[in-house]
Amino acid sequence: MAIFGVSCAKVVAPTGGDKDETPPQIIFSEPDNMATNFNQEKILIRFDEFINLENATEELLITPVQEENPDVKLRNKNLIITINDTLKENATYNLNFYNAIKDVNEGNVLKNYQFIFSTGDYLDTLFVVGHVYNAFNLEFADDVFVMLYKNLHDSAPKTTKPYYITRTDETGTFSINSIAPGSYKLFALKDANRNMIFDQPSEPIAFIDSLITPKVKLEEVFDTIQILNEADSTFYDSVFSKIVVVPATNELHLMLFTEDFENQYIKESKREKRRELSVQFNRNLKDTVIFLPLNFEAESDWYVYEANRNHDKITVWVKDSNIYNKDSVYLALQYLHRDSLENWITKTDSVNFLFVEKEVKEKSRKEKKQEEQNKDTIDIKIPSELKIAFSPVNFSEFDLGKPLYLTFNYPINKVDVDKISLLEYEDTIPVPKQFNLIQDSIEIRKFFMETTLTTELNYKIVVDSGAFIDIYNNINDSTGVSFRMKKTEKYGTLFLTLQDYETPGILQVMNEKEEILNSLNFASKDSVLEIKYLLPKKYRLKYIHDKNGNGKWDTGKYDEKLQPEAVFYYPKELEVKENWDYEIVWNLLNE
Repeated sequence: MAIFGVSCAKVVAPTGGDKDETPPQIIFSEPDNMATNFNQEKILIRFDEFINLENATEELLITPVQEENPDVKLRNKNLIITINDTLKENATYNLNFYNAIKDVNEGNVLKNYQFIFSTGDYLDTLFVVGHVYNAFNLEFADDVFVMLYKNLHDSAPKTTKPYYITRTDETGTFSINSIAPGSYKLFALKDANRNMIFDQPSEPIAFIDSLITPKVKLEEVFDTIQILNEADSTFYDSVFSKIVVVPATNELHLMLFTEDFENQYIKESKREKRRELSVQFNRNLKDTVIFLPLNFEAESDWYVYEANRNHDKITVWVKDSNIYNKDSVYLALQYLHRDSLENWITKTDSVNFLFVEKEVKEKSRKEKKQEEQNKDTIDIKIPSELKIAFSPVNFSEFDLGKPLYLTFNYPINKVDVDKISLLEYEDTIPVPKQFNLIQDSIEIRKFFMETTLTTELNYKIVVDSGAFIDIYNNINDSTGVSFRMKKTEKYGTLFLTLQDYETPGILQVMNEKEEILNSLNFASKDSVLEIKYLLPKKYRLKYIHDKNGNGKWDTGKYDEKLQPEAVFYYPKELEVKENWDYEIVWNLLNE
């Protein structure tokens, strides 16, 4: 007798086994990929599994470029492409889907799937390859259109769509395939509005100075395979050769840059203190800003002018109390900017610097409260408004090779050097040290103490009362600071020999975040450069061919056929240790 048990069945996902990492595979297409004499309106591609199309509108690129893109639809496991534009005669078309095709279950991408056909009797097979880098830091530039034009006029990238187009991957690599013989203009574009035209000055671009003539050649390459020896079940190597098609032209290297298109304008104006008017510009200024009064009359020297190091922020220190006691100081600012023809002309902006009295009242209440608390105190000393900050602030141990300077909260009018002392302690007895006090030519509230300091010794700066008088006749209080110089053993030294480099140039020593720690300008070629007092850290070296000698990196200009200034990175990170000397020979042409 047979006994049958009946129970409810529960469907569960199968367990175990390797995860599916295989992208979708093509099992059939109509017409065949690489077909010639194509004259159909539709293309059908069948896959071995169900697929998804992700961002097909952006991912799919067709060359030659069409005015009207095809329709792309999914039906079961079929991908159906409907051609909407008129195809050119005797042209090879390449439909590159990049990362658009994925399987439904695991999302495995069929990368760079290309469907190629020709409307003529043969397929065009020329190609160009290369990389696109960010011109300033040499990082890979991804998602950049690289385009070829049959129109050889310089205006073509600004007025017409390209004939051939491709896109860089995450490593900045590009390949334009299925090219017909001929000469082309090459242009790269980080296309913000995806219209394949350089119509926005903020779009990063790159270009090749000369025309591109793609050529290929046949090359024999050798490879090794392992063959099973059935006699003893061992493997042995067998070398074979094959003929491959490779570019006859060099791999292209494009430097992506953004043109210096932005015009000069005022970003922000402030008046947080009555006597201090500040203006922040969007970029560094070409020349000095002129401030003209609009709601008052004044002598020509009614203010002191101060710029920051980048010359994009200007501070005006109002000297006349009749002016700075006004709640509204209305000024006309004149500065240079470029017009549409790239000529420098004077621009005038009006700015009203308002001071909100509320801030003064709140401060007065605090002062009154302080006076109330100290009303029984005898010989109260009112602190001077003129403050001194030593650099580095509150330092106890000072780095060798660093500048020693004093910074003030107001511009200085007079200095009595006899009231300033720099004392050196070799034992316990202070010895006066000679120094020169030099005012910074740009940041006028900064004064450098130029002297020679000895490692491991103790020092003290003493500033007596009245050593400095500011433009408001405030004098400083007595103050000072003590510090000790670090030992030379705490540092490493780099001896750098540069080879095959162009001058003028700029060598930058940077930390891991590429913050500039030291910058050296080269007007001529030197044999060996000694970089001293490097703290135990990791460093990077960068060299800029400062072609115009203005002391900074400059971007390119397409209309002037001006490439961005070349930069080079030393290929290895330097890890400096205490009391170590490093000798490096850097050949820039080999990078």
